[in-house]
Amino acid sequence: MDAALRQMRTSTPTEAAQPRRMTIDDMIRNYVRVRDKKEALEKAHKEQLKPFREMLSRIEGYLLEALNQAKLNSMNSVHGTAYKTLRTSTKVVDWPATLTFIRENEAWDLLEARVSKLAAQALIEDTKLPIPGVESTSELVVNVRRAGAGDS
Repeated sequence: MDAALRQMRTSTPTEAAQPRRMTIDDMIRNYVRVRDKKEALEKAHKEQLKPFREMLSRIEGYLLEALNQAKLNSMNSVHGTAYKTLRTSTKVVDWPATLTFIRENEAWDLLEARVSKLAAQALIEDTKLPIPGVESTSELVVNVRRAGAGDS
């Protein structure tokens, strides 16, 4: 790790905002480098875990086959218990049809109690009024974008 990164790592947020010998260019360059390293490590970690996920999936398939052949919902051993469970997921593929069904059948329990962040932001910006029952917060943060090919 270079000296600039060591300095930032040991600095408090107040000190990091006022670094001793680092310029804005140094901070941005170091930020991009650290972010790239983090992403590379995450990608490598994901790749390292891939064979383990595949092996677990294969073993789960063998266990499910054994449970089905034995006509059992669970089996145990001194090492633990394997058991069947039903995993369900839902996804809306035709929102107008779903909304029509909900309205016609008064199936309001199919909806979740949340609002669109983007629509809420737009409405608040347009009306300059809060939405009753909705709390909206914003915070100013810093992002760093890598210089493009044409940027200097």
